[in-house]
Amino acid sequence: MRTWRVPPAGVGGMVMLCLFIAGLAWQAHASKPVARTIVGCVTDAQLTSEGGYEITVVRNGMGRIDLGRWNGLRIRFDGMLLPGDRLMVRSDPVVLGPCPEPPPPARERKGRP
Repeated sequence: MRTWRVPPAGVGGMVMLCLFIAGLAWQAHASKPVARTIVGCVTDAQLTSEGGYEITVVRNGMGRIDLGRWNGLRIRFDGMLLPGDRLMVRSDPVVLGPCPEPPPPARERKGRP
């Protein structure tokens, strides 16, 4: 009876091929646009989501949207979230009202904690 032996370089090559294919599959999922609704506040023409992410808002085929006219407002955008925290939208946002005031900074205590 004959036994088959795989040379050590062949096993390593097979492992590298499997890792390469798995890496391609992972990258394909990471770069896929995902439908999202983003709610956040605009400060200095920058949208910050309620989760704390700075979102770049772009319109399909027209580039980045100037959010300056919504400064100080809490807004909601519907669109496709792209890699790099870019949101591609088709329409203007829904204004939900003014941004909530940030909490005042905690005062330092002197003496005992």
